[in-house]
Amino acid sequence: MKHYAGLDLSVESTQVCIVDENGRKLVSEKVESSPEPIAAMLERHGQSSGR
Repeated sequence: MKHYAGLDLSVESTQVCIVDENGRKLVSEKVESSPEPIAAMLERHGQSSGR
């Protein structure tokens, strides 16, 4: 099953939401707005990423 991630960016924090291919929310989490915390969150909760 495919998963998709949506990011709501701001200067200090980013809200990341992961949904499945049917649009069902799997997880929503706020992280620091820098590449490392965003990537770590996606790795923790996502499957292998495509793009």
